[in-house]
Amino acid sequence: MTAFLYIRRSFSVTNKKGKEFQIWFQQFNHTLFLNEVSMDAFFAEVERVISKLNEKYPRSAKLCCPRFRNSSKVDCFHVYPEDHPEKVVTEFMIRRVSVFYSYGEPTEVKALMEKGGEA
Repeated sequence: MTAFLYIRRSFSVTNKKGKEFQIWFQQFNHTLFLNEVSMDAFFAEVERVISKLNEKYPRSAKLCCPRFRNSSKVDCFHVYPEDHPEKVVTEFMIRRVSVFYSYGEPTEVKALMEKGGEA
């Protein structure tokens, strides 16, 4: 499965932890995942960074990013302080890519998509 990540919104945050996360996360806007393994590695990295920030700033509420699987083509995720889902730090979406268009010679990405993202 090939998927595309985009940051839907980043909200105004009131502490350094949220701001640091937003700055770090911004680099992943418009990221293409060629397969499930890549997406799993990305979420492991998000969890690692959140854990590191929670340790660095122990006096503020812990950040969390619940992961779930949606049966539709779009999954929406929120990063927010634990027990305060209304105080969203970042909202991002992962959309499954359904069509890949390439002019000219086939590319490695197209070949991977034809195999369902499996190398």
